[in-house]
Amino acid sequence: MDIYLRLRKCLVVGLIFVFLGASTTFGVNASCINPQLPRVVQHYVQAIQEQVVGQPCQVGNVKVSPGTGNDYHPRMTMNAAGDIIIVYEQEEDVTIKTIPVIYSADEGDTWKQQFLFNSLAFQGSGLLGYPDIIYNPSQDLLWCVAFDPLAEMYNQEMYFIPGDIATTSEILGYAISGSTMNYWYGACAHTNDYFLVFNTEDYGGDMTRILGLTWMVYPDFSYPPGLGGFYYDGQSLLRISPLAELEADCNAN
Repeated sequence: MDIYLRLRKCLVVGLIFVFLGASTTFGVNASCINPQLPRVVQHYVQAIQEQVVGQPCQVGNVKVSPGTGNDYHPRMTMNAAGDIIIVYEQEEDVTIKTIPVIYSADEGDTWKQQFLFNSLAFQGSGLLGYPDIIYNPSQDLLWCVAFDPLAEMYNQEMYFIPGDIATTSEILGYAISGSTMNYWYGACAHTNDYFLVFNTEDYGGDMTRILGLTWMVYPDFSYPPGLGGFYYDGQSLLRISPLAELEADCNAN
């Protein structure tokens, strides 16, 4: 069957459950699961633990991205201790974009950079962007995602960071190769047990930047019938393509 027709029949059933309040059983009877299970690689990232020198920019405001290049797409969350955690897209030069993970344990008075993600660690292009981060209180984990739209293989990166980020010296990151290149805008959310990734994906033709959903469980992505779940809506029932600048959130359910 033509890939376009197969994608058109892939209704994002998982998304419907998310919007209605996902449970730990959602997605089991979904109408279409991408049969191409992705390739997954792992990479350990060591903590940096460097002080971030803030730059006052206006009264009451402090610039906490001290690089000389342009910075984009900041996202913020808080852990159980009340630490403020920020990720953003740091343009080191025209060929390198990285994702710093910085936090403040004193309500923004001082900041530390704890981690730095670079897609070169996963054989990517070095242009990692569109990050998002969210805290899962039931697992006491920070869940961070980012995308390399020019990577030939491992284009979606995911990181599990212990909630106590200040004392964490090493974390495990995953990168997956889905069915195509060109993963762009992203967002993340969670239930008690599932970790969700939303993204847009260029698939050619008139399906420009269709909506995708990935979900998995911690720490090994074990979920029947294989390695996590993947949904794509090929502009079939969700008439929302093209789309960009995704955001996601979740509640106590």
